[in-house]
Amino acid sequence: MFRRLAGTGLNVGVILISIAVFFVALFAMMGIANAQKPDTMDILAAAHNLSVGQSLTPNDVVVKTVFVDSNTEMYIPATEEGTTSIMNGVVVVPVFVGQPIQRTSVLANAAGDTRLAAVLTNYPAGGSLFPLPLDFSNVVAPDIESFMPGDLVNITLVISSRPEPPATPTVLPEFITGDSPYIGIAPQVVATPIPNETELEKAQALLYPPMSKDMFPEGIRVMAVQGAPQVVDPDASTQDTVDPAAGYIEFNKSKVLVLLVPNDKREELALAMQEGDLLVVSLLARGDGSPTEGFSYWDLEEWMKGQRGDAIKSPSVPTEVASPTPTPVLTTP
Repeated sequence: MFRRLAGTGLNVGVILISIAVFFVALFAMMGIANAQKPDTMDILAAAHNLSVGQSLTPNDVVVKTVFVDSNTEMYIPATEEGTTSIMNGVVVVPVFVGQPIQRTSVLANAAGDTRLAAVLTNYPAGGSLFPLPLDFSNVVAPDIESFMPGDLVNITLVISSRPEPPATPTVLPEFITGDSPYIGIAPQVVATPIPNETELEKAQALLYPPMSKDMFPEGIRVMAVQGAPQVVDPDASTQDTVDPAAGYIEFNKSKVLVLLVPNDKREELALAMQEGDLLVVSLLARGDGSPTEGFSYWDLEEWMKGQRGDAIKSPSVPTEVASPTPTPVLTTP
């Protein structure tokens, strides 16, 4: 072949050099094109139309490749961590087939999801994020700096008096004059205590205000602490201008504990905040699953009587303290 080319008068060396230059130029152009091509990443997209309220499963998502741009942070990466983070999450906006799933489209504890409600996805048994203001006049609690997310707390409700039951108006015929009957108020009937026979009856007979009750002896978790003073880094550089109102706003910020309260306890806690004379928030090391009996003033009287009886039956014997032997002191006449 090369002999035929040589016979035609063509320079073989020139041809080979031309071919080499062509391929070098081709690879150089491909390298430049690839260098200018935007980076790509794999994200999660909808495998089919997703409706609001739907719980995500692995069959609801597919992997899609997109170019990296300013909107990439809004999507959920198709990594094992990203996929696991949104599983069992709830769709909060409609997502169409093939559309990338944004972080704000799913209520889940996904990375970067700053919504407080996202933590509820870790508690499928049901629960509510209930706000407990610590600056209410009837709430007694440690300083807000004492609380951290994850702490276990209990709330003790104290009732000092019982509200009056609604009065039922009754028509008294003897006071009827003309067409306008006199509407009187039925007198309140006070129930006569029945004889106490069992221990349960004796305990229930003492269940009258003033009294107190542990509402969550099993403990409820603190999920967020709002209104705590910001910790200032002493090494951080300070600005030349300081807002004079910043300290006032920080001091008057509402201090709230966001508690994970069972759904069937929301109404009880809300009414306790409204009608309770005192709500005492206690920090717990561990909870007790069994409910407490509650404690009333009349229980206090019975307890004091029992303590007094025990003290009288077994009086304490005073311990005699031996007087020290006096040390003789020699005196000179």
